[in-house]
Amino acid sequence: MKLRVLAIAPVLVLLVACGGESDDSTIGATATESSAAASTTTRTAAQATTTTDATQLAPAPGKVQHSGDTSECTVTPTAYPGLTEVDVQDGAAGHPSGAKTITWHWDGNISTGTVAFTATMSGPNGQPITRGVKLIDGEVIANYVFSGARQENISIPPRWNDASISVALPAAAGTILGSSFNWSADLEVDGESTGKCPGD
Repeated sequence: MKLRVLAIAPVLVLLVACGGESDDSTIGATATESSAAASTTTRTAAQATTTTDATQLAPAPGKVQHSGDTSECTVTPTAYPGLTEVDVQDGAAGHPSGAKTITWHWDGNISTGTVAFTATMSGPNGQPITRGVKLIDGEVIANYVFSGARQENISIPPRWNDASISVALPAAAGTILGSSFNWSADLEVDGESTGKCPGD
């Protein structure tokens, strides 16, 4: 009987040792898989960051590119009163982040007749957004944002004097445009354009 016990004991020891080896191999494989998964996650995050950073919109023909805090355009009027300059700035006093300020400058008298200021912008999604102001005999009769098939009337009046008029593009529309977008502007007097930005 003693001999049989001694013969079995080494076998048990050998099995235990093999079992230990099997566990170590499994742990090692799991660690390798986790490391590979972590590496994949890191690469994916890096790729996402690169894509996000490369969102600057390419310039479009016949448009002014806005890719910083301020963009502007100067033009020679085709008639008087006529458009001379348009400025677009990031930010607007009293508005949340994302709003823009648009200022039209002109030469001449706009106290009579029908005068319409417009600026049309488009961002990465290509959707045009128009900010406009219309006056009749020096009185503001329309102050709006037009996007898609929807017009939003703006209750905050424009700021203006004898040579310029400034309006805010609300943050909701400005956020759609982002920090890089293209734009153009126009001044019409009695239905006729007297200056476009950029010019022909």
